[in-house]
Amino acid sequence: MITTYLGHQGWSFASHAGQVFLDPVFRTIGNAGVQLPIWPDREIDPGRLGPVAGVVLSHEHSDHFDIDTLYRMPWRGTIHISDRSSLAVQELLTSMGYEVSRYGAYQRLSFPRLNMTVLPLAWDPLEPDAYGFLAQGDDGTSFFTSVDGAPHANSVRWLKENCPSRSIDNLTNNYMEQLPELTGVKDVDSLAVGRMVRHMSNAVETLHPRRVVLSGQGWSYPVEYSELNNRFFNVTHLRLLPILEQMYPDIRWEAPQPGTLLGMGPADPDGLTASFVTRKRSVDREYDRTAPLRQGSPWSRRKSLEADELNRVLGFVENKFGRLVNAYAPELMKGLFELSAVATNTLVPSIALRLLNGDRAHHYVLDQGWLRFVAVTDVNIRHEVAAGVEVWASDLLLLIDGREEPYLVYETAVRRWSNAPHYIGSAVQVPMFAAFGPRHQSALFGEAYQLRLRQVEKQSAAEAPALVD
Repeated sequence: MITTYLGHQGWSFASHAGQVFLDPVFRTIGNAGVQLPIWPDREIDPGRLGPVAGVVLSHEHSDHFDIDTLYRMPWRGTIHISDRSSLAVQELLTSMGYEVSRYGAYQRLSFPRLNMTVLPLAWDPLEPDAYGFLAQGDDGTSFFTSVDGAPHANSVRWLKENCPSRSIDNLTNNYMEQLPELTGVKDVDSLAVGRMVRHMSNAVETLHPRRVVLSGQGWSYPVEYSELNNRFFNVTHLRLLPILEQMYPDIRWEAPQPGTLLGMGPADPDGLTASFVTRKRSVDREYDRTAPLRQGSPWSRRKSLEADELNRVLGFVENKFGRLVNAYAPELMKGLFELSAVATNTLVPSIALRLLNGDRAHHYVLDQGWLRFVAVTDVNIRHEVAAGVEVWASDLLLLIDGREEPYLVYETAVRRWSNAPHYIGSAVQVPMFAAFGPRHQSALFGEAYQLRLRQVEKQSAAEAPALVD
């Protein structure tokens, strides 16, 4: 079996009837208004793929499920999706002419001379729909990937019983640095390499691999977001490999370039570049935590909403947001409860919201009895409330309308603080925006997916004459 690394976290497996793709992305990620080039940059030519035997999507994040790619795929057959993916993605794929099959834990997906077993991952509130996979060729070779996460303990036991020695194990370098905390916590990002080494070390001790292929490293940002290229993804393969090779010299460590063929049998080509992958010049993404950021820039790039849109956002905050946080962030609410039980606590045991619009900021604190964010003027929310977030009204509107994936907004444009880190983690924005994903807003995301599809169709039509020439 020959595996091709497509870049970021995408793979293809050569089967008797053609390529089987796992999380393919042909050009850029992004199912909304912003498209982000994978780093290192490359492009996959669908006209040179040859026969396609199947597509498997691990979960619904846009760096794994890409509408542009699936539209340009020169094949219509069965796409396999997670049983925890939203109804929106199934309806979209059906409208594009695909058959859709939903898989679950330990299910075997069969292709000509290739099987893929679906394996559960450890619980992650960011990606509850994600699974890992064991691909096995009829030549006895095998490839395991836990995609974005870590394998569940039961999956590790299953591997030990059913495939204890694999040809390749894939580990993902998936560290994305968040914006600095407003509380002024310094040098958190300096621990990033250590965190990734620890993550890799835990995987080695768990899986006992003999050959490891690193994937990941994320994406870069286009011109209008270029200041972010010096802030995120500060752990490169180049930094990790020497450390890992020294720690585990008996393991074969690789960090291939996009398009690299990974031969697993003795007669398979190994290290060549697939003909359908073209490597492109990548932007400068040298990490520099001292590089100045455009302070507080919204992901939407709209710093001020008109009155009618602002009133929509304020109405949502005051009437709906509190109930959503309570319903979808139970651990956060438990942390606030535990803080309130501390006799010496002097903080308001709640979470605050600083909503920016133009040159004005609206301040709110969650009333846990009413489950409403209540406007405040006499509370220093930054120092007197347990924790909180600062978000632009325009970005919150994107999430309310299902027009952007929450993680792209809260990792790049939402600032947060925690004055009680023992009870409320510094990444307070993650549970606060948990309700805005596609599973919880399926109808809205369905509309957004269809809008993106129409954009892709229009772009494809515009490109067609150039392809003919």
